[in-house]
Amino acid sequence: MDKKKLIFEAYDRSDFLNLENPTYLERVNDFTEKWLREDLGGGDITSRALRLKNNRVTAVIKAKSCGIIAGIREAQWFYNNHRIEVEVMKKDGSPIGQGDIVLKLKGDEGDLLETERAGLNLLQRMSSIASLAHEMVEKIKGKNVEIVPPRKNHWGLLDKRAVFLGGGLTHRPGLWESILIKENHLEALKNEGFDDCIEIALERAFQFEKTVYIEVEVENIPDCLKAAEKFKEYKRGKPCIIMLDNFTVEDTADAVDSLRQKKLRDYVIIESSGRITPDNIAAYADTGTDVISMSYITYARNNSDLSQRINRNGAT
Repeated sequence: MDKKKLIFEAYDRSDFLNLENPTYLERVNDFTEKWLREDLGGGDITSRALRLKNNRVTAVIKAKSCGIIAGIREAQWFYNNHRIEVEVMKKDGSPIGQGDIVLKLKGDEGDLLETERAGLNLLQRMSSIASLAHEMVEKIKGKNVEIVPPRKNHWGLLDKRAVFLGGGLTHRPGLWESILIKENHLEALKNEGFDDCIEIALERAFQFEKTVYIEVEVENIPDCLKAAEKFKEYKRGKPCIIMLDNFTVEDTADAVDSLRQKKLRDYVIIESSGRITPDNIAAYADTGTDVISMSYITYARNNSDLSQRINRNGAT
């Protein structure tokens, strides 16, 4: 089994997260237009009160902090959609330093003022996530472990793309794409009278063809081994994943060792989730796990700062 290939098959949805995909484009449009509508309301009364002339002007978006830039393609689409020309100075996923020009803009002054906050919100949010993902990837560099975001995030697909631009993978885009059997699913089967919930859940999952991968969440080592035995029995080509939910570093290492002793390690991909922070991520990576899922990268502080400045003389 080519495990690396299966890991990317299960966790890499970068081809789905692009503007050529109508579903992703719809999400970008939903977020940006909602911000714009909320911000504008009945219009920009400051510009009206000051009686500003709607001249054709240029502007630059500059970085006020270091990190990884993300959201360039999304921002370019948004600005173009509002009659603003864009010259890209920094590509998605590239490093930026304080003072770097990220985008050059040209349009009517009214359009630039009205779209300023929505455009910056998009770039700052995605760049913050990309920067944090990059920091985590650097912490486990050379350990042959992938970083992914869970579905525990605010912006859904945009957050996942930002993680990818920071060097991580993406995980499934939604409930519709792959089977992930969680504690509540197993409890539901238990309430139906099944004692061997993991076995029953996996048997039913393998009968369902429309899934990219099958994953089951476990809370202890015996259940981990039970799931691995079932995955071995089916020997299917699609990725088979065991999520170690809220395992400590020590328990994760013990679970991986137990799988090896039982000659089950080669049949499964191990995903570690819960309790993982910047302080212990390297220790988790040393346990032999394959993938680390952490909400820190999408929930943590906003550490990317960008500004837009208009130049009324036309120079940038």
